Amino acid sequence: QHCSVCFDTFPNDQIFGLACNHFFCRDCYSDYLMVKINSEGKASACAVKAGSSRHWARRERAAAQ
Repeated sequence: QHCSVCFDTFPNDQIFGLACNHFFCRDCYSDYLMVKINSEGKASACAVKAGSSRHWARRERAAAQ
């Protein structure tokens, strides 16, 4: 499966899907949740619908520290 954020390919045991049919690697989804919750106090369940990208998540996390 491909991560919907970083587009890397992962084995099935290293990626998960949401009800929206998007798939995420653990790193991308973890980064997304951490940044959104720290900056806005909440996060949409789907990082793709929220407009997330791995580059965005790393940049935002660095700015928050």
